[in-house]
Order: sequence, then C-alpha cells, then structure tokens
Amino acid sequence: MAQKILDSILSDEFDYNILSDRLKGYKYPRNKIGALLKSGVIIRVKKGLYVKAEGNYSKFLLANMIYGPSYVSEDSALSYYGMIPELVQTVISTTFARKRHYSTPIGEFHFNVTQKACYTASVNRVELDAQRAFLIASPEKALFDRLYHAEGIDTIPAMREYLFDNMRLEISNSLNCRNLGRICKLSGKPFAKTLFQVLENEGICQ
Repeated sequence: MAQKILDSILSDEFDYNILSDRLKGYKYPRNKIGALLKSGVIIRVKKGLYVKAEGNYSKFLLANMIYGPSYVSEDSALSYYGMIPELVQTVISTTFARKRHYSTPIGEFHFNVTQKACYTASVNRVELDAQRAFLIASPEKALFDRLYHAEGIDTIPAMREYLFDNMRLEISNSLNCRNLGRICKLSGKPFAKTLFQVLENEGICQ
C-alpha cells in the first residue's frame, strides 16, 4: 500500500498538499502520514516538506523549496560549475529576505542575504525533468555572492590571496566578465574594482 502511494507522487520531493491529496481516500490521512514516516519510506525534511527515502531527490531543488525566494549560490554553485575543488556538503543559497540555517535529516541548508537590487540578476533555471527545476546562480553571480560577504579584500594582494589561495578558485572559460561587470555595477560594492584588477592581471578579463 505504501508503494502505491509513493508511485502516485510524481516527484521525489513533495509538500504536504500533494501528500494529503494522495491520501484523501483515507479516513485518517494524518495517521497514514505518520505511518509512512515511521516506516521510513518518506522523510520529513521540514514541516510540510518531504522526500521519498529511496528516491533520487535533489538537494538544490529542496533548497529552493525550504526557504524562498532563493537560489543556490556561492560555494555550492561554484562547486557545481567546477570552479572550486571542494565538494560542498552544506547547500548554500542566496535570498533577499532574512538569513536562515536549517539542519535537516538529509543535510544542512544555509541562506545568505544579498541586496534586493541585484537579487534577480544572472540566475539560471536548471530543469531536472519535465516536472522539476531549480534556480541557481550563474558562475559570475555565484562568485559575486561569495565575495559579497568577504572582508579585507580591498587590495589587489588581498583579493588575489582570497581568490586563489583561500578559495582555490579555478576560473574556466565559462566566466562571462561582461556579465560579472553588470552584476557588480548593480551592487555598487567597492570590491568590484579590485576584483576586476586581479582578473585583468590574470589575463581573464581584458
């Protein structure tokens, strides 16, 4: 019976409304949800949000669902694009609301804050399948968001050390300097000039 319920849910990530709709034929749907959780076939990520325990759920999609509006960014996105060597365990996202952190049975989710003026700039939609998609920063936006909260990077030596020694950044051909410039201009952040000086010295942005 549990498998039949799971099969009726198309996505491996789903909310309470979807689950309760699939259980509307039961006299006590809340009791059935409790039984599904106890049996371990579904996992409650947070109140009202679930995943199939044996499903191929996406943590990036879940990050969008856990707290929004938000998009995956910073080290999570940079790792996704192969621009930093580390495999990032905590999913880091950006929002213009309040800073948040969620510890869940499937992992940690952290949400940093950026300016509302540049929030929507250069955010990509990645489709997992016909029903599922998540929002993620472009390589340029992910780098900007990472530097947005950094301190002590106002000089060229400090910026260079932060990028290549601290972050161990590997900048590929996918970095669009013009797009990065537009994002920095929207923010008006003083680190932008130093960043471009370093990128020019490295022959990345000319």
